[in-house]
Amino acid sequence: MTKQVETQGVANSKAQELPELLSAKPMSDRTLLGGAGLALLVLGGIFGWRELQVDPAYLLTIAAAGGALASGIDRDRTATRTGLLGLVLCAGLGGAWYAAVRSAALLPGLLVALAGGVLFLLRGYPRARQRGEGSTVALGFGALVATTLTASWAGYFHFLTAGLAPDEVARRLVLTLLWVVIGVALVVRSGKLRELAMRYAGYVFVVAATAKALLYDTTHLGGGLRVLVLLAAGACLLGGALLATRPRPETK
Repeated sequence: MTKQVETQGVANSKAQELPELLSAKPMSDRTLLGGAGLALLVLGGIFGWRELQVDPAYLLTIAAAGGALASGIDRDRTATRTGLLGLVLCAGLGGAWYAAVRSAALLPGLLVALAGGVLFLLRGYPRARQRGEGSTVALGFGALVATTLTASWAGYFHFLTAGLAPDEVARRLVLTLLWVVIGVALVVRSGKLRELAMRYAGYVFVVAATAKALLYDTTHLGGGLRVLVLLAAGACLLGGALLATRPRPETK
């Protein structure tokens, strides 16, 4: 009799658990399909490296593509932040790797990482700002800074300094002016949006451009070109100062 009662109790408990399991929220299709796709990409990269003797540098492209895809999943905050962090790591490790070996196979990965950073600025940032996700915005601009500086420097060195383009001394102005223009644009835009992370990102570009102008351009350029880079960078900074929004006085 006791065993019959226990058996009925177990059956009743399982019958109660069944509706709860059926009513549980299933995993999203993006999570399931994205996870399976990422696993296959990683597996393909491993087999490609081992069996096809693919250059290990191309693994950076796979990692950067995974980071860019994950950062675009705006409905999943964890996936977005993980993707942005992956872009930062790809930029840092890829830049150091390129500085050590100067391999052209690393350039696609750095460019894909840059595309992921720009994609967040155009698509992910407005949505994260609207939802009030300050940490996601800060990480996104960190990824934008890291990927832009690394990819632009590597591309500049490979296509201009390495001799693939005509060897003209004036080419050394390109990177400095590019960084200072991007920095000023971000600082000016941040004043209108009241976005602190964008402002800090802009000043990182300004500091990088100023450091290159003072430490490299002034020692490797001469005559009119040295004067030109200083005047152009200074004029751009002054123009940004005129366009910058004045801080609003605090109300008591």
